[in-house]
Amino acid sequence: MKQVDNILNEIYEIGGIDSLLKGIDIDNTRIELAIEFSKLTQYTNLSEWNRLVSVCELLAHIGWGSKYEYEAHKTKFYNGSPYTYLVNQFGETNFLTALWSKKKEGYLIETDRVTNWVDPKSKEVQYLTKYKPTVEFGEFKSQRNWIRKSPLRIGYILANSTENLDYIKTKIPQIGKSLNHYLAQNTYGTKLQFIDINCSFQSRQGNQKETGFQIKRFSSKLGILNVEFTLADSFGNQSRTEQVEKLMDMIIEILTGARNKLAKKTTNYDWDLLHEDLVQVVKKIKTDL
Repeated sequence: MKQVDNILNEIYEIGGIDSLLKGIDIDNTRIELAIEFSKLTQYTNLSEWNRLVSVCELLAHIGWGSKYEYEAHKTKFYNGSPYTYLVNQFGETNFLTALWSKKKEGYLIETDRVTNWVDPKSKEVQYLTKYKPTVEFGEFKSQRNWIRKSPLRIGYILANSTENLDYIKTKIPQIGKSLNHYLAQNTYGTKLQFIDINCSFQSRQGNQKETGFQIKRFSSKLGILNVEFTLADSFGNQSRTEQVEKLMDMIIEILTGARNKLAKKTTNYDWDLLHEDLVQVVKKIKTDL
């Protein structure tokens, strides 16, 4: 384990991983990292979280060699506090998600705001009876390289909508799961992490809106392209089948727009393969839903 410890201590830049792994048995290293990962999924302090991030970065680089792959991310909660979580290649949260607070002595996980996800598919959680986090100073790491996953995500944050949009609103999470599952099978490139399609709905109290989308900013550091997708009340005047079909057709349009916007920034990205795969997924979703 000493070799792995040295690598984890020296992993500062993603571009330097190959040199760190030079001359090391990759298969044995993968086994040791998997053992370390299992220990760290119940992280209790900042040092353990940062070590977990490094483990995930190394496994993303050399390959997990298992059914599930994971990314370790730190974001900000709505109140600005650090929030950490693990997510697999299908966009499912697993193991611990934790909200942190800043104390005089450093950062501490809030015991009443930590969730242990036992099964990401069933959303089963487990109460942690003996969980005792410790406080530490330091800076949070967040994973800088990415595992293979769907380059298309769709969802929404605010769920308020007119009754006319209730049906399509219930279908969007199902569509998102299908995209996450079926488009995580191929590798398209490394420049784009995913296209984030954030849906908003015309509300009962809101002004009249038009159905459509806007392709927003691309973060080359995160590899994320943001897309705002608006659904007007009139969208719900179509039959349920027509609503799903129209939504899926617009997702293909979004992919075409994204390709045009990112063509120069994502050289060697296999847009043709992604388009072919998406067309097949769209056909399946239209049939299943």
